[in-house]
Amino acid sequence: MGTPGGKSVVTWAAGATANWTIGEGALHGGGSCQVALSYDSGKSFRVIHSYIGSCPVAVDASADFTIPSDAPAGEAMFAWTWQNEIGNREFYMSCASVTIEGGSKARDAPAVAFSSRPDLFLINLGNGCTSVESTAVNYPDPGPDADVTRSTSDSGSFVGTCGPVNGVASSGSTSGSSSDGNSTSSPVSVSSATAASASSAPAPVASSSTTPISIAINPTGTAASSAASGVAASAPASPPASGKVSRTVRVSTDGICSGGKTCTGSVYGACCSKDGFCGDGEAWCDAGCQSSFGSCGTTLNSTPTVNPKMRRRSLRV
Repeated sequence: MGTPGGKSVVTWAAGATANWTIGEGALHGGGSCQVALSYDSGKSFRVIHSYIGSCPVAVDASADFTIPSDAPAGEAMFAWTWQNEIGNREFYMSCASVTIEGGSKARDAPAVAFSSRPDLFLINLGNGCTSVESTAVNYPDPGPDADVTRSTSDSGSFVGTCGPVNGVASSGSTSGSSSDGNSTSSPVSVSSATAASASSAPAPVASSSTTPISIAINPTGTAASSAASGVAASAPASPPASGKVSRTVRVSTDGICSGGKTCTGSVYGACCSKDGFCGDGEAWCDAGCQSSFGSCGTTLNSTPTVNPKMRRRSLRV
């Protein structure tokens, strides 16, 4: 925001119905996601809709939401966050610069003021809160607008100390949302029995289904505005000289490496991390880096990149 590349891509009216659409990428079994608005360039967000266990699971699938009638007019940052149900425990986020304008007619005051809406639920970010695989995250404070189209347990969808969320979160000994929607300032934690049960589940592993891809923010009816580089065409490449594989490998076009795909020449970065993802930086190029499928070494660590757990799907608004 505030730069030529961050100009608004769409205008939404307060109180109107808007829409977002999933682009290309691995679906990871769906899961839960939230959409939010920020008026301070991403320093804080207010959730405007939560999709609990109902995040679209098909390319080109879309979902509606309503811009709060009391959303301030002006430039804003629209955010979509997603916690996948299947695969590595990750946190995906896509953002777009948008414009909110005043509604065309007088509307009743909302039951929950915009300023009182919850902040985004942060999980799988090394913050002591982790989602449980094969379970859709049940947000402790989803806000007043939420879809729940598939059953998800009130307990056991995440473990650790999760909260407080924007200063408030449901309290108790198990994770999940409260039945009456009331909340307190206590962070959510899980009992030892719940944590033990979750820890006994098989650890998620990197596979071809956990595909990190670039962001593509496409405004409806106008040219696309991309927040990341396009994907290069697939092309064969020989293994690095230090590699241990003898078969021909191909340049990774989806950010996944090993198993016949190298990061050398990939738009996602030159190093293949121990978890099998391409990137540039310490998390990819140092300990555990797979030299058979890309470059390795501290000399490649000068380029800052996102955390390897911050994978992103395409999103069109």
